[in-house]
Amino acid sequence: RAGEVEAFQHLLLRLTSMLYGAALSDVSEMTDDSMEFVNPAGISQDSLTFLRSTNVRAEIVLQWIQKSIHEASGKEIIKVAPPILSRVYNQ
Repeated sequence: RAGEVEAFQHLLLRLTSMLYGAALSDVSEMTDDSMEFVNPAGISQDSLTFLRSTNVRAEIVLQWIQKSIHEASGKEIIKVAPPILSRVYNQ
């Protein structure tokens, strides 16, 4: 179980890094909108390709974070009371 928790933590770290980069890219006035983020290991190449092709990157990554938390809770990798978990979906 500890390995699953650590894998979830690493995924959440990577997704949070991607969310931060996507948000900065959205508000940046730079002509190059590519931002560096933590190594995307564990995120499929198809997902990364899709992310590069859309102009709503922050929203997509936020949905990935919500989905990851929901799945981890369902598999009991993380144990969160329902009232607290419901706050994940409130933006």
